[in-house]
Parts: sequence; C-alpha cells; structure tokens
Amino acid sequence: MSALDAVPLVVEDLQVRFPVGRDWLGRPKSYAHALNGVGLTVRRGETLGVVGESGCGKSTLAQVLTGLVRPSAGAVRVASGASGDVRPVQIVFQDPNSSLDPRMRVWRVITEPVFLHRRSGRATLRELAARLAEQVGLRAEHIDRYAHEFSGGQRQRIAIARALASDPEVIILDEPTSALDVSVQAQILNLLLELQRSRGLTYVFISHDVSVIRHMADRVAVMYLGQIVELGAAEEVLGAPRHPYTRLLLESVPQVGEPAAAQTPADTTELPSNRSLPAGCFFRERCPRATDGCERPQLLNRLQDLPVAHEVRCHRVAGAA
Repeated sequence: MSALDAVPLVVEDLQVRFPVGRDWLGRPKSYAHALNGVGLTVRRGETLGVVGESGCGKSTLAQVLTGLVRPSAGAVRVASGASGDVRPVQIVFQDPNSSLDPRMRVWRVITEPVFLHRRSGRATLRELAARLAEQVGLRAEHIDRYAHEFSGGQRQRIAIARALASDPEVIILDEPTSALDVSVQAQILNLLLELQRSRGLTYVFISHDVSVIRHMADRVAVMYLGQIVELGAAEEVLGAPRHPYTRLLLESVPQVGEPAAAQTPADTTELPSNRSLPAGCFFRERCPRATDGCERPQLLNRLQDLPVAHEVRCHRVAGAA
C-alpha cells in the first residue's frame, strides 16, 4: 500500500507568483506572491476546510490543485486513481452560471470529463448522466435541457454531478454555496455530506464563511497572505484557536442574540500587499501580540499539548515544539 492510498493529496511547499506589469522588453516589473510555501496533506474520506479572508490565496490554491494554474515552486502529488486515464482531481466552482457551457445539453455537461478522456459512445454517456443526475437530486428526464433552464441550486447540482462523473480521488469545492440563497445553500451542503457518506468522497472545501466550514470540515487550514497559519482538527481550530489571526477571524463573525455594539471586531486594517512580502511574520503588522521575535520568519510548529496534530505558525504559542 502506497502512502497516497491513505493520503490521496499531498502539497509540498507550494509557491505561486504572478507577474504584474512588464517593461519594454517584456520582463515583469514585479510579482504578486499568491502562495508562499503552502504544505498540506488530505486524508482519504475527510473534508479539509480552507478558510481565510478575501485575497489570502484560497482560490489560487484550488486552481493549482486542479491543474488550472502551474506552481512557481513546490509540488502537488495526487493518487492516480484506478483507471489512470482521468484526472484524479475535479472541482466545483463558485458560480454555476459561468462554469457550465450554455451551448451544451446537460447530459453533455455532466459527462464532459469522461468524454474527453475515454471517447465513450452517446448511449453510454447518456446513461451515466441520467444516473448521476438522480444521485444529485435531479430528474433523469431533464438531462436534455440546457443549463439556463434550471435554477441556481439545480445548476450547482449539475456541477456536482460533473465533478463526480470521472470518479475522482479528490473534489475541490471552491465557495460552492456563496452564490446561492441561504435555504438553497443548506440543501447543497446536505447533498455534499450525503454523497460523501455514500461514496466515500474526499473534499477540500474552500470558503470565507466560518459557519459553513464549521458545519462541513473534519480538519481546518487557516490561510493568511498565501500561508497556512493554523492547521488542525476543526473542533480545536474553531473552538480553541491558537494563532492570533484565527482568533481575530472568528471574532469578526457576528453572534446571534448579541448586540452589534458589544461584539469585538477584528482589526480593520487591510491585508498587506503581496507584492513585497514581510521579512518576518506575515501577520506582524496587524497582530495585537507582536513582539521582537515576530521579526523572524515563522514556521508551522506542532503543538505538543494536544493528542491530535495541531500546527500553528507563531512562536508565542505555548506548547509548540
């Protein structure tokens, strides 16, 4: 048994930078550093939640994991899957309106990943599409319709069926409910949980919504400025956060039944520019606990006082190795 049988997705020191502007010779004037040394493992059958504010690199991470963006450095290792002829990672995008081809009938949309790799016949693809449509709560007789004939929630169900078509090792869920009404969000989240239980799926669930991550995730990775600053079991990270940024992120979530004036807001300063990265701790300028030691680069350190692996990128956290 290989290591990827139990851990189908491994990310090692992932770095991504994008050129910003070019001179008259076509050379980049500067770079935007989107990911800055991200390391992750995803265990088979779990949901790894990735949370952070806008601009922290969550969507770039999703694009790298699915092969849409090539990393500047580092590596992504994924289990090859049983057949080996279909990419073992699929994605459900944030907006179903823009992620589904309006010129294709739904059965073609759902089975496109399979058709591109196996060139299966029409009858085989229609049978697969009808079966997957029923699994995600759609009627099999509707697979001849076009995407615009469905509601937003139904279109996201189509996107989920498409992600399932190639039987992937890992499914990336990039803000899959943020474009939907609240009642529809709950339906899609429950569908994802049911599919995970029945099919043994492995998810990387990316969101800025802490309540959604709390509902879905087994483990949580908190991102800040292209780095993982805290990583551990969901109940530990969200229930007893150790990194100052995680605490501020959770404090920014409005609490039901508590007056808005009594709630403690997070630091309102903006995320620092990723064109010139800080030399030390990336969170130092916004951290209420910053000291001279924060001027040194911080590494993910495992806490020794917890039975389950819990890592924090902060030298001031008690119990760090």
